[in-house]
Amino acid sequence: MAILTESEPFHIIQHPIKKEIKLASPVLKWAGGKTQLLPQLRERYSPKLRQGTLTTYIEPFVGGGAVFFDIVNSFDIQKAYLFDTNPELIILYKVIQQDVESLIKELLKLSNTYL
Repeated sequence: MAILTESEPFHIIQHPIKKEIKLASPVLKWAGGKTQLLPQLRERYSPKLRQGTLTTYIEPFVGGGAVFFDIVNSFDIQKAYLFDTNPELIILYKVIQQDVESLIKELLKLSNTYL
């Protein structure tokens, strides 16, 4: 079960990683996003990730989540703690955790209406 807590100035998602979410990717473009930097960042990942001895991931500023999704998809992460100061962003991740089907329906309505 995922737990969302609000603790000023951070909003926190604690989430045991489910293997069926493998190959997930960032859900939005984010100012300062790291997707294009992932090849360089991967070179700096802890060797403990490759060894499988580091199984908890803590992200202080999740933003679009590029580094989080890359690490979760590449290594055996059992637990993740995602932090951010943007409450709207945390609400988005909470909705994705708890009711992704409703979110998809609403996004399809918006897409059909405006695109």
